[in-house]
Amino acid sequence: TVLTFWTNKQRFIYKYKPMIIVTLIISVASPLIGLVGVFLFEEKGIARILGNTAVYLCIGLIIYIYQLYKGKALYDKKYWTYALKFNIPLIPYYLSQMIFNQSDRIMISRMSGQTNAALYSVAYQFAVVLVFVINSINSSFVPWTYRSIKDKKYNMIKKVTNIIIIFIATMLIVLILFGPEAIAILGGSKYKDAIWVVPPVAGSLLFLFLSQLCINVMFYFEENSYLVKGSILSAVLNIVLNFLLIPVFGYVVAGYTTLFSYIVFWLSNLYYMNKSCKDKIEDYRYDTLFDWKKIFIIATAFTILIILLTFTYYTIWLRIIFVGIIGIIVLLNRNKIIEYFKLIKG
Repeated sequence: TVLTFWTNKQRFIYKYKPMIIVTLIISVASPLIGLVGVFLFEEKGIARILGNTAVYLCIGLIIYIYQLYKGKALYDKKYWTYALKFNIPLIPYYLSQMIFNQSDRIMISRMSGQTNAALYSVAYQFAVVLVFVINSINSSFVPWTYRSIKDKKYNMIKKVTNIIIIFIATMLIVLILFGPEAIAILGGSKYKDAIWVVPPVAGSLLFLFLSQLCINVMFYFEENSYLVKGSILSAVLNIVLNFLLIPVFGYVVAGYTTLFSYIVFWLSNLYYMNKSCKDKIEDYRYDTLFDWKKIFIIATAFTILIILLTFTYYTIWLRIIFVGIIGIIVLLNRNKIIEYFKLIKG
């Protein structure tokens, strides 16, 4: 928690170097000390956990002491009251997200067996591997978005958001294209049937990011109650769809229920974001902050494409052609892409 607070502050004040240094130290030290522990002690699982814990404890304790020293006061009624009022209503939201993330595997295990749950888990873990990248993009994007809303730089928000969405969609398409090979490496031939889970689950990450765009705005205007409604709706929908469809179509359908539920999650958050913005932004229109017309086109094209990409799983040559096409498009537009990255960096 201390590391999270400190990291978020570094992002908001644009001090990325200390954050990167600390992240790199943890990334190197944690597996290294864990590896030493595994070699030296008989209880290898516990040794690995203790090694990881020791790294976070040492670095976290240093930052904790530093924060206490800089903060001067442990208790400030103004900040404590604000933090509690802001966050307590969000507890149902975070609980619903935990249910959302775990319900697929639990329901597959109960309704279709442990073997199918294991197959789904391997494919799911690969499909969401980019969630860390997407979360990092969003974490850096949030402070800039808040400042842009405050300064009423709405056109710049639209332009940068569209670039980021296209970038994330492209990464996810490439990930999907390499799905069969990745599953073969991660699980071997016995997991080959799990490849069909990858496209819908990976595709759902784009809609998770689109949802996050709306959630960021609702956080900015402190409309937390709206956020809870959308998250509970999508979590319940996911459970109901799994309950109805897994016995009929098998565990693979859980990937598509996840995709559909995230689409609903995005649309519900979009509705509530627009509702909250009408009271907060003068002359607000649905496309004031984001170019939703273009985003809808991108999202629709992306959804159709990931469904079509599942048919390329029958032969590697089709996927090689797709990768080649993406490579050619990037090469032909390299100057424009460099300009976009310079724009975002600026």
